[in-house]
Amino acid sequence: MIINKLIFSEEEKEQLKNPAKSSAIDIELINFKAKKRYMLSFIKDLDIDYRSQIGYGKYSAPFIKISGSDKENVKQAIFSDVHEILSNITKKDIEEYLKNSSVEWINLSGKSEKEQKEIIKIFRQPNYQNCFRALQQILTLQSETCGHYFLDSSEIWELVKKKTAELYEIPTDSPNEMEMLEENAILPIIQRMKTPESVLYPLWKPTHEIFNNFPIGKTKKINMESEKDRRKGKTANLLMLLNFDELKGVQISRTLTIYDKNVWNSCANLVKCGCDVVTAAQIYKFMGHTSEPPTKERKKILESIETLSRARVFISNKEEHALYEKYDEIVLDTPLLAAEICKAQIGNDIVDEAVRIIEPPKLFAIAEQRGQITTIPFEVLKSPINKNDDVAMITDYLMTRISRMKNNKHITRTILLDTLCENCKIDNSGSGRVKKHRLPDRLERILNHYKSIGWITNYKLTDREIEIIISDKK
Repeated sequence: MIINKLIFSEEEKEQLKNPAKSSAIDIELINFKAKKRYMLSFIKDLDIDYRSQIGYGKYSAPFIKISGSDKENVKQAIFSDVHEILSNITKKDIEEYLKNSSVEWINLSGKSEKEQKEIIKIFRQPNYQNCFRALQQILTLQSETCGHYFLDSSEIWELVKKKTAELYEIPTDSPNEMEMLEENAILPIIQRMKTPESVLYPLWKPTHEIFNNFPIGKTKKINMESEKDRRKGKTANLLMLLNFDELKGVQISRTLTIYDKNVWNSCANLVKCGCDVVTAAQIYKFMGHTSEPPTKERKKILESIETLSRARVFISNKEEHALYEKYDEIVLDTPLLAAEICKAQIGNDIVDEAVRIIEPPKLFAIAEQRGQITTIPFEVLKSPINKNDDVAMITDYLMTRISRMKNNKHITRTILLDTLCENCKIDNSGSGRVKKHRLPDRLERILNHYKSIGWITNYKLTDREIEIIISDKK
């Protein structure tokens, strides 16, 4: 999330006029402090809708590269600044916050108007439990807007507990009181939702490349020029770099798979439907499954969330922007999915391992902004055969190719099986030969499904190619 309003001191303004005399860390910290001042300037004006006031900013916001050693220094400096934020908050601020803050997170379903008023009154009382909730909200907002990946939730909550103990004179060595704070912590609400008729599916090339055996720690050039310009010798390379943030004590996969792509796309669509706190079961459903996920699938989804949240992508499209001015310049450093696993509430039940999606995936947002995204009927996702990784790669490739055909009548309707095998990692090894043997049956079942729901009109499958027949009628 990017804050567009900054409050700089006169000294900082002078430093920014001469950026050559300041290090990258200095510039980063100046911007962070400016954001912090803006935050503090309206903490007391508590009826403000934070998200609409701040907005999500432009994805192409200026980016300052920070090396591994520098990042730790920046983290420590930001951690110090959060201490300063807390030190500026008084009991009076908390009381004003509780008096005016939103209570949308409180579960009031099934309560009469009188009962609702009584419940809200309880949550507005200035006591240590409510102080704990208020500080959680303020600091969660701080971490989201001022560099979320620098601070882990556990570090933030420790600071909140200490500040609460200080304001309400609770002994920090009193386990019962501190346990009560934990038990009364604000829980995000999981929203129930109906199955949508359609989902968004990005066609922007980087959203596919990043999940296709992308090298770690090496800048890769992605050709973005049109076929016509390529024949003229013009280039429009987009630079993309993938790395993984390390977290002590947490083991994650450092390889992005088709499964990760489906989880990522599910999360992006759930956010578009207004659900930013979701269960593994909801993600599983948006991957095209009709049943509840078994335990191993829930675990696999949560592991994928950890991987996606630690995957950081750097993108620069300066060359593409120079050739095609219609595309905004992108200089971006972002987690592939800004999300965390948390405890949440659904109705009267508590879910210990829900997923909180902090903001829409930026690569997905760029694809949408560029118009390089399509709408697919939800029924298309419901594969008629077991959706293992092999089948998932085949369906993903078919959905991409057919979507492009449907969006552009000039694109060839023929898919060569050799090209499909190359993209779906079906080679001539022992296992590859088995996959090739199964391929015709799998293709027929998938394409018959597309035909049965009217996504394609018909198809012709030979031992060399697939011809997709699509009606031109809208």
